[in-house]
Amino acid sequence: LNIGPDMKIKVWVYKKTVNVNFPSLKKYSEEMSGPEATHEVRQEALISSSVDDEVDELSPDQLLRAYRFGKQVVAVDPDVEQLMRFTAEKGVQIVGFVDEALIPRHYLLKESAIVLPWPEAKSKTDKAGVDKVSANKAAVA
Repeated sequence: LNIGPDMKIKVWVYKKTVNVNFPSLKKYSEEMSGPEATHEVRQEALISSSVDDEVDELSPDQLLRAYRFGKQVVAVDPDVEQLMRFTAEKGVQIVGFVDEALIPRHYLLKESAIVLPWPEAKSKTDKAGVDKVSANKAAVA
């Protein structure tokens, strides 16, 4: 839990409620037989290149990822793509506090989480607490 640039508190976060989805259906084949049959259907992609009326099969290591930029398609190397990828630190950062009455009700209808102090915290000063001033406030993260 990052409260400021110089203040960090170790906490554990547990999900209190979670949306549960049904498992996806998978393809099943009755044509498989034998004791080791899994009846699983696998799909394979065949990528080919047709240049000068010759059709050549391409392996996955011969492919480059490309993105549309206007009407053109720009190829991007894997090294450059790794640099462009978004990376964030693990944790929650508090940017301010607002009155509880100012939070719209629909913000409270998503998944909820419980934030607890780190179990190895020895003293009360190591644990995150709530004082009387911030009792009716909510953190904006």
